[in-house]
Amino acid sequence: MNTAPPDPNQELTKVIKKSAGWIVALGILTILLGMFSISSPLFAGVAIQYFVGASLLVGGIFQLIHAFQREAQQKPLLPSLARTS
Repeated sequence: MNTAPPDPNQELTKVIKKSAGWIVALGILTILLGMFSISSPLFAGVAIQYFVGASLLVGGIFQLIHAFQREAQQKPLLPSLARTS
């Protein structure tokens, strides 16, 4: 009777082998998109513009949410700097 716990390396190896096809597909897709970006800088520039704009928009929304949550908690962000003594 084998009572030894399963080897975590075997589990990891199974997961990696199972997802190897997706890794190869992602690599091929990345190469194709890179070739398209090099051949068409206009479309690549527009895509980057939208990506950066969307990232800034989402980041700003999360900062606003966090600011209102901090204010509702009535705790200073850095308590050691808030002391005046």
